[in-house]
Amino acid sequence: MVINRISIKNFKSISELELDFSSLRGLWEITGDVGSGKTTVGEALLYALFGSVRDKNNRELIQWGQKHALIEMDCFTRGHTLHVTREINAHGSNPTDVLVDGEPLQFTNKRDAQSILEQEYYDVPRLSLELLCIITFTGFKSMSTMSSSDTKKFLDQSFSLSVITDLYDAAQNERKAVSDTLDKTQREQYAVSKQITQVEKWADTDAEELKAEIKSKTIMYDEAVKKMNAAAAERDKKVAEIRTRLTELQQKIAAVKTEGARKKKEIDFLSKGICPTCGQKLDISSLDTHKAEREKLLAEYNELKGKIDAETAEITEEQNKWKPTIDEHRCSAEAAKAEKAQLTEKLRQVEQCDIEIEKLNEDLEELRTEEESLNAEVSQWQELCDCLGGEMRSIILREYIPHINKNIESYMAQLGQPYSAVMDDQFKCTITIKSKMMEVPVSMLSTGQKKVLDMVIILSVLTVLMNKVNFNICFCDELLSNMDQELRDKMCELLKSNLRPGQSMFLLCHAPLNKEYMDGTITVNLQDGESVYTFE
Repeated sequence: MVINRISIKNFKSISELELDFSSLRGLWEITGDVGSGKTTVGEALLYALFGSVRDKNNRELIQWGQKHALIEMDCFTRGHTLHVTREINAHGSNPTDVLVDGEPLQFTNKRDAQSILEQEYYDVPRLSLELLCIITFTGFKSMSTMSSSDTKKFLDQSFSLSVITDLYDAAQNERKAVSDTLDKTQREQYAVSKQITQVEKWADTDAEELKAEIKSKTIMYDEAVKKMNAAAAERDKKVAEIRTRLTELQQKIAAVKTEGARKKKEIDFLSKGICPTCGQKLDISSLDTHKAEREKLLAEYNELKGKIDAETAEITEEQNKWKPTIDEHRCSAEAAKAEKAQLTEKLRQVEQCDIEIEKLNEDLEELRTEEESLNAEVSQWQELCDCLGGEMRSIILREYIPHINKNIESYMAQLGQPYSAVMDDQFKCTITIKSKMMEVPVSMLSTGQKKVLDMVIILSVLTVLMNKVNFNICFCDELLSNMDQELRDKMCELLKSNLRPGQSMFLLCHAPLNKEYMDGTITVNLQDGESVYTFE
């Protein structure tokens, strides 16, 4: 991947800046005060490539006082010319447009566009760029002290071990599937063994004794049902007698209710005093008699209603009185029936136990055979996983590690360091103090020594992976600080001697760098909150 040009507008402290990297080849120093914007170009490159910057919120990347930032990048990768345009808006929208050989790239959303770029067009993995090419002080991960997960990810991407990782994951999934089947088979085997034990117990049972128990439970069931039916019949008889009396009372109250309604109509008619049809005056001498008769009917109605309520309550009382007895006999019947069913099944098993035991033993033998086969298959998958997860990765890495270690040894000697460093086939770093021939942990190195070590490892890996990591720009932010002048000079000489044609390396360092090794200097000054870049 070759970055040809980048245009930056309203990005952090940069109002407007355009860089043509074809005119910035070689080793360049970037100087400026803290906060002047020296690191911003590297972060702008990362944003142009990936649409984000590690540990940064996109809105934080917009210049103060602005609501919109724009970055455009031209690059050549995998035989294609790309023009990437990315916007950052204060309201959260970050549109992305990509031209591939002058034609718009088709995608559904920004995430889809990024996936297409990284999978189909970028020939340098993001992790390699962040660890080897665009190295910012705040986001830097020491290659000598990376975590196991970061190391694995870096090796997978940089040394093309992701194929082995994919195969390892697939083998692990297959091993788990077979293991799950094995667990299921073992559970089934345990269940069949328990069945055999139970059936063998039944084989010693006296069948005639079981038949006698079944007969006894049948008698108990019949007696319980008989008692339950008798109690229910007695209850129904009592309730029927009450219902007969209740029916008579309901008939009487209906007649009284009808007569009372008729009397009310007569009282209402006479109370008007005038016939509503002819208008003649009515004889109301019988009105009091009618009222008295109606009062008598009302009293009789209330008396009948009280009797009906009493009879209804008596029905409920009678049903409640018999319910415990009936329920008791029902439970006895159901228990006897359930016990009879169990004994009947046991008798069936006893009568057929020889056949059943033979069949269960056959099933058990099949399950044991299947268990042996599955155990063998699990072992084979585990061996493959162990091979893919360790031995095969180590075999491939052993092709690279000796060359990397040779470069580390050479570069450390040129830099005159009092310690040596060796990477093992899992990319773990071992530090040895030369004068005492003793190993020490990386944590015992000074800050400057750690930076020297990381720069040497980076340079050694880049040298070995020159064809793999084909990137024309390197940013090293503050990685040469905390070194004395002599060591910085040696490091600059080493870096310059390893630069490839067409490559640009930018060194950001607060300490002064020897101009003898520089192809140019970029000075950054902060004026009224904006970064001003001067090229010399």
